[in-house]
Amino acid sequence: MAALRLCFIIILFLLSYNADIFVNDDASPFLVVATILLISFALFLIALITIILAMIDKPNASGRGFRFVSICVIFLIGVNFASAVLRAPTEYEALTAMSKVSFANVKIGSHGYMVLDGLIGKGTVQSLQSNLLREDVRVLVLDSGGGSIDDALKIADLVRKHELTIVVSTKCSSACVLIAAASHHLIATENAKFGFHQASIFGKSRSEFSQFWSKSATDTLITELATSGIPTSILDVAKEVPPTDMYYVSAIEMHRKGVVKTLLEVTPPIR
Repeated sequence: MAALRLCFIIILFLLSYNADIFVNDDASPFLVVATILLISFALFLIALITIILAMIDKPNASGRGFRFVSICVIFLIGVNFASAVLRAPTEYEALTAMSKVSFANVKIGSHGYMVLDGLIGKGTVQSLQSNLLREDVRVLVLDSGGGSIDDALKIADLVRKHELTIVVSTKCSSACVLIAAASHHLIATENAKFGFHQASIFGKSRSEFSQFWSKSATDTLITELATSGIPTSILDVAKEVPPTDMYYVSAIEMHRKGVVKTLLEVTPPIR
């Protein structure tokens, strides 16, 4: 019984750290944050009631061990709920800011290749997946100033999985570089440029949590770029560039460093 109770509490623990899977992506920012808070609190309450009821047992030595581990897990669920409460204002502001941004959809251009022209968001991922299912196209042209790191990483995974050729026509900055660097055959025009800087969250919050969130996002961005082959000499500079600024590296320089595999003299049309 004690082992089953522990398994149940561990399941609650896993659900509490993935409460966003229960949220409708199209819901309002307030509803998203409120739903996550309610689910986190409900899971903590269920786990707490479970262990309180278990206190009436008179377990043997192994049962007492399971009870101790269960209490530790419940403590972590409580910490996660407290964290959800603390980050709720910042998360609400970030989601509200994101809801006002127009993110790009991946479209099939007039020349038959896929085009990502604009900021990267959830719709960008979904439209790319849709095109990959419907079309036999394996070239993606990028012209983007960045966007969501999480969504850019999902697109980068699709680039690797489908072995897409990436073409940077004019500019590829911030989270966009995650997508470009994921390709084994990265092409860029001679006039193209790649932009690097620290990551930030959507919105203007200056809370301690937003600063922690931004630092964590920056660490993720730099780590993923390093894994994708962006030289340390570039990343060392990027880590010092604030989110409001941008450090640009020319496609010619990126070609010298082996990141860009082929340089084009002309810019491909992106419409």
